Amino acid sequence: MRRLPLVLGIVASMACRPRKSAPPPPPVPAAGEASLPDDIDVDETFELIAAPFPMVAITTVLRGSADGASRLSLSRWGGVEHPEREVHGFGVTADDGSPLPASHDPETGWVVQHAPGTVLHVRYVLVSTQYEVTSEAPSYYRPIIRPSLFHLIGQSGLLYPEWVPESTPVRIAVHWRGFKEAKWTVASSFGVDQDGFRTTRPFGDLRRAVFLAGAIRLKSRDVGGHPLVVASAGTDWGFTDDDLVDLTARIVGAEREFFHDFDWPYFLVSAIPVGVYRPGASDYGGIGLTQSFALFLTPRFKLKSAPGSAGLPLLLAHEQFHLWNGGRYRLADPQGLASWFSEGFTNFFARRLLLRAGVIDLADYVANLNDEITLYLTSAVRNEPARRAATDSRSDESREKLPYLRGDVVAVLLDAEIRARSQGARSLDDLMREAVAPRSPAPDVDSETFLALVARYTTPAFADGIRQVVLDGRTAIVPSTLLEPCLTAHTEMLAPFDLGFDFPGSQVAHEVVGVVPDSSAYRAGLRNGQRITRFVAALGDSREPVELTVESAAGQETFSYLPQGTSRIAVPVFAAKTPTVESCRAVL
Repeated sequence: MRRLPLVLGIVASMACRPRKSAPPPPPVPAAGEASLPDDIDVDETFELIAAPFPMVAITTVLRGSADGASRLSLSRWGGVEHPEREVHGFGVTADDGSPLPASHDPETGWVVQHAPGTVLHVRYVLVSTQYEVTSEAPSYYRPIIRPSLFHLIGQSGLLYPEWVPESTPVRIAVHWRGFKEAKWTVASSFGVDQDGFRTTRPFGDLRRAVFLAGAIRLKSRDVGGHPLVVASAGTDWGFTDDDLVDLTARIVGAEREFFHDFDWPYFLVSAIPVGVYRPGASDYGGIGLTQSFALFLTPRFKLKSAPGSAGLPLLLAHEQFHLWNGGRYRLADPQGLASWFSEGFTNFFARRLLLRAGVIDLADYVANLNDEITLYLTSAVRNEPARRAATDSRSDESREKLPYLRGDVVAVLLDAEIRARSQGARSLDDLMREAVAPRSPAPDVDSETFLALVARYTTPAFADGIRQVVLDGRTAIVPSTLLEPCLTAHTEMLAPFDLGFDFPGSQVAHEVVGVVPDSSAYRAGLRNGQRITRFVAALGDSREPVELTVESAAGQETFSYLPQGTSRIAVPVFAAKTPTVESCRAVL
């Protein structure tokens, strides 16, 4: 998930368009296939149907539940609402082709009645995309089917058999039908064999996989003796396929080298176009999946948009790092209270490893570091306890960002403390490698697990100070001399972020509520009861102007303002010394 400060646009014209009238999908192919082979637990077939418009028929063959009532469902995730609406022509038969009764509830899924242990042939069709695929995550997390592109994240389009535990390894076979004949290239989280593949994996890995096909191009690089494959769709980019695969290989290689871990036989990065081109603007998103990473880019996107911007490389490095920090343990904290470590430390290491690998330069590094520190210190919620911030994070982006920012700043402080106490013999690198060392089974961890590790690398008193910041909400102190001799710092007095009205409440009410008298928003002209038709803001960043268009009884008005409170906060702003010492690349 993209972690850089987001530019959020709420525009009436960007809403999902009504589903256009479409003929019903063709009948699902007749049943009666052979029974499930003895060496397969789940058999999945993707079949391309080209006419009258592109569709993909999915057939899942597996043994039903022992109690004779098999429940199949789709996930509600990533903001996707009503995923069941993507499923058409649902039907289930037994081995002999006889239909089996099934009921459907939009909230709970489908329930199939059958004799205990019956082999089920579950069939349904995903039809041509009927909605606008914008640059906002919910729209591109849905199944996408276009004349030359099929893109599916398993959770959104593969029905989940709830009687099969997600963590239990199962023997899976996947088949591609009709794609090769239509000259469509296929790829997935498990390989690029154009006919299909077999694998033994936890069923959850299949759900969290990406499957794509169409006019896509495959490029590969060898990383540590194993293939890294990039699958690209679309041609209106500000980079070449080689540019993307080279960048990805450098990032993947740097992180595997950091952990001395090259046991990744195959890895896929996909890139598809979403949204529309807007002069002077570009947007991107991405999500880490099983052995893969899915990218979503607006047309003419550039891999490096401007000097001092880490951009897409930072997103790729962050999500790749989660293969270890997050992938090697299970968070047992309620409400994700340990995300200061899983997310914030991942931010820190993404920036660090990109600099060491030469993917970004020192200017990019310092710009991102300053952004993280500034956004943290000027956050309106920086003193909220972790439990409160986690509770409200779904409805408030500032609270959602808080553990990322807290953790990143704490990682900078902790790295300096470990280096100072060990006289340079150890650093946060050593702590991180120990925290994610491979264990079987993966351990359950929480904030106290990580704080105990911090205490061992520093002192109990220092670890308690970290606890007060990440859990209790005390403001971290960032000394201006922290990164000497590599970086110097001066102090700027900056205003805290203050939007000036209740943004989450306004979204619910569909009109402006909670305008604060004498705030920047009020002085600009915002009033309760107005209806926002356009809203662009870097939420949490008091340095970027808010742009608004509102409608009221008096008509339409457009204005902008800086979302700043009246107080001022001392913020250290770092800069690289000149000339730069080469050894600083390893220290930072």
